[in-house]
Amino acid sequence: IKLLSEQDQLGRALSEMTRALREGAAETARQDWLKTGQTQLHNQMSGEPDLVTLAKQVITFLTSYVEAAVGMFYLFKETNQGKSSLKLLASHAHTRRHHLDHDLHLGEGIIGQAALEGHHIVLTQVPNDYIPWDKPPLQQVLAMPFRYEQQLKGVMELGFFQPLTDVQLEFLQQVMPSIGIAVNTAQSRTQMQELLRRVR
Repeated sequence: IKLLSEQDQLGRALSEMTRALREGAAETARQDWLKTGQTQLHNQMSGEPDLVTLAKQVITFLTSYVEAAVGMFYLFKETNQGKSSLKLLASHAHTRRHHLDHDLHLGEGIIGQAALEGHHIVLTQVPNDYIPWDKPPLQQVLAMPFRYEQQLKGVMELGFFQPLTDVQLEFLQQVMPSIGIAVNTAQSRTQMQELLRRVR
């Protein structure tokens, strides 16, 4: 494009500079939001909480921070007989569902499917009765597994009134490993306490 005058060149430079500043400010705000959330979640998981307390603190924080309408924390449990299930350990703004109860099997619903496949699943066509309540229908439901050293520890389920944003999804993906470590630590502490109790 041929510039008509020196003023055109200056105007274009100012426009480009403004665009770059806006993009830079947006990226800075995005990184700040991600880091702030990670720090606040770490604070929620600090100390030596038992599994139920840890699960409640984590799902309450996550639901609030990513502006979800409802959240559930499922813990993976495996018995000596080789049977496994996902047990609802804690929830936030959750109403009991008639078709998916507190214990799920691998592959059952999007929670069990996310656990089985090992990656997150986003449900975009949510049935009106998926979580029955007197509120607007959910637009999306996210099921995201978390692990410790490749071993499944559980699944988070979050329901949203608005579509999940890229930065919300990125944040949840970033914090899942930390949640897996915290859950494994709490489980190990519980097992140690149980062994000590038996010895006594």
